[in-house]
Amino acid sequence: SACLVGSEMCIRDRSVFQGEQGNLEYEIVTLKGNKRWMKTNAVPLRDSENRIISLMSITHDITETRHISQQLETHRNKLQTIIESEPECVKLQDAFGTIIEMNPAGLSLLNAKRQEDVIGKTIYEFMTPEYKAQYQTLTDDVFKGGCGSMEFEVVSLNGRRRWLETHAAPLVDNTGNVSALLAITRDIDERKNNEARLYQQQTELARVCRLSTMGEMASSLAHELNQPLCAISSYAESAHLLGSSSVSSASSNSVELEELLEKIVDQSLRATQIIQNIRDLSLIHI
Repeated sequence: SACLVGSEMCIRDRSVFQGEQGNLEYEIVTLKGNKRWMKTNAVPLRDSENRIISLMSITHDITETRHISQQLETHRNKLQTIIESEPECVKLQDAFGTIIEMNPAGLSLLNAKRQEDVIGKTIYEFMTPEYKAQYQTLTDDVFKGGCGSMEFEVVSLNGRRRWLETHAAPLVDNTGNVSALLAITRDIDERKNNEARLYQQQTELARVCRLSTMGEMASSLAHELNQPLCAISSYAESAHLLGSSSVSSASSNSVELEELLEKIVDQSLRATQIIQNIRDLSLIHI
């Protein structure tokens, strides 16, 4: 390790004596046996005739800085591993819908084989037209600091339509500004298909129920109308017999005939009202 550092330092010194600036990061072991990381910046020194006669270097202890950098790199790698192994789509996009980053699960949803098939394109290129305005509103809200979710359909690279549900939140940088939209998106195609089938089944069931209700109403109509129609028939027959009878007086026949005709009218009105009630009930159930 010491030989390697020495070799790198020799190369740096050689470049400095050729007129360039140089820097080097390396690890040392102190007299107490502690390891420290150092960074040396070197520049050439020239004489009055502009000849390089020596170099000047400034060395800093960067142990803590390097430790922090290593921790950040470790966290970044862990986060990247989590995102890449996440079974649901994780994506970053800008305010215009341009996709900045997307994990393998997201690529799979769009039937993309490579990052290049998606990165740099807008989400609107995959989204069906009827949802674009709503998604733009969601994006605007997120870049104002809000959160939101919505369901929409996309058309993947192989032409398949698929239902997705996305939950979006702002990604804030160290200055407090929203730098991107972070979205977690899941495939809800099966759920939407099940909902569509359930709706179709409910519609069919409602139609069957209406037909059954109409059958019951038809039976009720026949039963209810049978009574006034039988009465009308009986009264009409009696009126006919009364009119052809020669035994009773003319005045008596006239009174009885008038009463029978009134009963026929009453029963006709009753039949009409029954039909109207059945019609009103039908309109309620249709």
